[in-house]
Amino acid sequence: MPTGLPTSLTTLALKRPSRCSADQHRPASHSGKWNNVLYTDSAGDIHRAWSLIEWETPLPPQDSIIKLTQWRVADGGNDHWYAIFAKVISYENAKSEAPTLFHDGVPGYLATITSPTENNFIFNHLVTGTVQPSYLDQYYLGGEYIGGLWTWSTGEPFVYTNWAPGEPNNLGLETGMAMFGATNDTLLEPRRVPGKWNNVQYTDAAGDIHRAWSIIEWGPASPPQRCRVIHVPGDYATVQEAVAAAFDCDTILVQPGSYDVSQLVIEKRIVLRSSGGRCRRHSPPLEH
Repeated sequence: MPTGLPTSLTTLALKRPSRCSADQHRPASHSGKWNNVLYTDSAGDIHRAWSLIEWETPLPPQDSIIKLTQWRVADGGNDHWYAIFAKVISYENAKSEAPTLFHDGVPGYLATITSPTENNFIFNHLVTGTVQPSYLDQYYLGGEYIGGLWTWSTGEPFVYTNWAPGEPNNLGLETGMAMFGATNDTLLEPRRVPGKWNNVQYTDAAGDIHRAWSIIEWGPASPPQRCRVIHVPGDYATVQEAVAAAFDCDTILVQPGSYDVSQLVIEKRIVLRSSGGRCRRHSPPLEH
C-alpha cells in the first residue's frame, strides 16, 4: 500500500489478481470486491476510473477543550455546560485538573450523570463522532467508589446507574468511573457497550491502558445532601482545588505539607482545618 502499511485484509474478486506484472493497483469495484488494473491508460478508456481518497482526522491539541456544549433548560436540560478534555491522563489526574478548567469563571469537575436523559445528551453530543488516542475508548466521569459505596464527587445522590454488562468489577482496585466511547465494537468485546459505564483504576500505575480523555461539566452542581469532609491532598492536590469543589458547610481537612495559598480566595461558608487542629471558618461577605 502507498502508506507502507501491510496488506493484512484481502477480499479480491474470484480469479483475481491476474497479469501481476502489469496490473498493480486495486480500486474498489461495484460489488465491493477488489480488482487489479493496469498502471497506465495506454490501452484506452477501460483503464480510466474515479478514485477513493482518504484523509486522517487530525487530533486536537493536547490539553484542549473540545465540543463545548450547553444542555439548555429549553431542551429539557439543566443549563450546565459540558465538554471533552482532550488529554490522555489517569483518572486521578483528570479529577485533579478538572477544577483548573474554567468556563465563564466557573471551575469544572468530572461530569456527574443523574438521569438517562443526561447520559444520552453527553453520549450523543460529545462522545459520538469523537475519536481519542487512548488505549481504551472511554471517557472519565465523576463517580468514585468510596467506603463501599459509589458516589458522585459533587455529593449528588447516586441513584441512576448505567453500567455496562459485568460492571462494576474489580471493586477496591478500580475505583474511578468512565463511559465507553462510540467506537467500541460489541462484536469484539461484548461488555464495551457505547454509552455504558465502566469502573477504572484510579491511577495509571499499570500503564497506558489506564489513561483516557475526560468529560468535564460546569455547574453549579446540585448541592450535596450533607456536609462533607474534603481531604487535601487525599481528594485534591491543592487547597485551592478543594475550595473550588466544596459546597457551603463542607470542611476541608489539610494534611501536613507545603501549600501555596497566596492566591487563595474563599467565598463560601466552609471550614478550613489542618490535621493538627487549627481551624478557620469562612463566610462570604454580606451583600448590601
